[in-house]
Amino acid sequence: MRIGLFYQIQVPKPWTPSSESQRIHEALEQIPYAEQQGFASVWFSEHHFRPVWSHNSAPDLTLAAVSQRTSRIRLGIGVVLAPIHHPLHVAARMATLDILSHGRVDVGLGRTGYPYQLTPYGSDLQDTRGMWQEFADVLPRIWTQEEISYDGTYYQIPRREVLPKPVQRPHPPLWSACGSDETARLTGSLGMGGLFGSEGPRPTTDGALSGRAADGRPKQVRPEQWGRPQPVRRADDGRLLP
Repeated sequence: MRIGLFYQIQVPKPWTPSSESQRIHEALEQIPYAEQQGFASVWFSEHHFRPVWSHNSAPDLTLAAVSQRTSRIRLGIGVVLAPIHHPLHVAARMATLDILSHGRVDVGLGRTGYPYQLTPYGSDLQDTRGMWQEFADVLPRIWTQEEISYDGTYYQIPRREVLPKPVQRPHPPLWSACGSDETARLTGSLGMGGLFGSEGPRPTTDGALSGRAADGRPKQVRPEQWGRPQPVRRADDGRLLP
């Protein structure tokens, strides 16, 4: 079993002028120590406009600082909120983080269950699943193809050479936030790893992360979509199986 850290950067009230900076710098002190103790990964969420609960709106910048204080622990974004970002920006920033960390980045993609976080950015919330799916489709292409062009419903990219490229090959592992059975099955079909939380209804994981359809048939996964999914098996009562 591998054990990791997960940070929201919670800042309880009452606040002082140094409350936010103190919490962030505490994390920067804790993570190198966790690496020394054998922790395998650290994940930072991305949330916006969530005072007290999460002051963690730029996780890639925090992880860039972590990358210069550590050498082995993996660095995960859990997750990039696809509807408020453009794949070109995310591809460049995550590739840069992968270079700074010498190939230790894991990239999670999600949609968020809180529209309150998305509407100030002007996001159309009618089809956030479709936006997420296009994001998951084009992001590995940007990293693995010398030049990329894309003509989707939500993202249109004229032919360009997008730089820099990440250190990891074929690309940093891709993960998805799985809050429903449908998303879990789609995650498995794309060959992505699944990120499952403990809150809310538990999505079905059997077969979803193994790259197989619900009827058990293997899915065909393109090489540029390969992540590093971790198989999750549960008993009927919900217990994790070895």
